[in-house]
Formats: sequence, structure tokens, C-alpha cells
Amino acid sequence: MVSLLNFIKHKQQRAKSAISASKRPAVLEFEFSKRVVLMLLACAFSAHVFAQTATPAMPPAPPELEARLKKLETELRCLVCQNQTLAESPAGLAGDLRREIRLLADSGKTNEEIKEFLRVRYGDFVLYNPPMSGKTYLLWFGPFLLLAGGAAIAFLMARQRRLKLDIVPPSMSEAEQKRAEQLLK
Repeated sequence: MVSLLNFIKHKQQRAKSAISASKRPAVLEFEFSKRVVLMLLACAFSAHVFAQTATPAMPPAPPELEARLKKLETELRCLVCQNQTLAESPAGLAGDLRREIRLLADSGKTNEEIKEFLRVRYGDFVLYNPPMSGKTYLLWFGPFLLLAGGAAIAFLMARQRRLKLDIVPPSMSEAEQKRAEQLLK
């Protein structure tokens, strides 16, 4: 803060010397004051960017509940990460969801009830393996359709090339066949 005040004083002195050198004192002083005010406002309002409240730690869970929660976390997707489960994700939101799942499990809800609660709240995206429905048929069968289409195209292209080249196995005369048999022995 002291260096900021020294900086401001230095800039004011430079502005005063510039004012005496030029004949536009009001404009320069206003521009300088505007810059100083904007810089002070930026410093004052940027501190809240790094402010976060710490999530209180949960007491350790019993081993059977811990195993159940780990299994459930591998079946749910992190909402902010690309293709990561809640168990794998280091994101803050994933930590919040893990905490919420723990609270729901502590309240006596089953795994299916927890998944349904999260699905209703966040949509099918939260489920790592989405259910098969009319909206997800392309998701489930699209890769297989693309693979079958690619295989069909490759087969047709190979067949067309074979027909185009008119590949006929070379025929050998009887003398050539006997000579080949002798060479192979």
C-alpha cells in the first residue's frame, strides 16, 4: 500500500511538471485523477475474487459406508470435468457433490434414490452410464452404426476394385505345373 501511495505521488509530480510545460493543466490533471481512481477501484474490488469459504470437513465414515460411497461416486459424472467420475475429479464442485451424496447416504437414502435425486436435479448427464431412452438411442447405438457403415463401405470398395481389375488367377500349363512341383520338392 505504501508503494502504491509513493507511485501516486510520483505520478502527481510528473503530472505537475508536465502541466507547467504545457498549457493544458486541467485536462492532464483530470486524466491522471481518473486513472488513479480506476486503479484504486480495481484493487479494492479484485480482492473478493480469491475469497472462498472453506467447506467444513466431514467426520470419517464407517468402512461399509465409505465403500458404498466410493462405488456410487464411480457411477456419477463430475458436472464440470470432461468425462471424469466424481471419484476422479479434483474440482471444487465435485467435492460439494461428494459431500451432498454423503449427507443423503447418512439420511438413509439408497443408492438408487440418491442417483434419482441427482438425475432430477442435474439431468441425465450426471449419470456416467445414461439410461437407454428415446433421447439416448443415438448415443448408445451410434458408434456401432458408424462402424457397420464403415465396414460396408470398405467391403463395397474392395469388391468394386476387384471387379474393375478383373483379377483372374493365372493358369499354368501341365508342363509348368510339373516343373513347379519338381522345384518345390
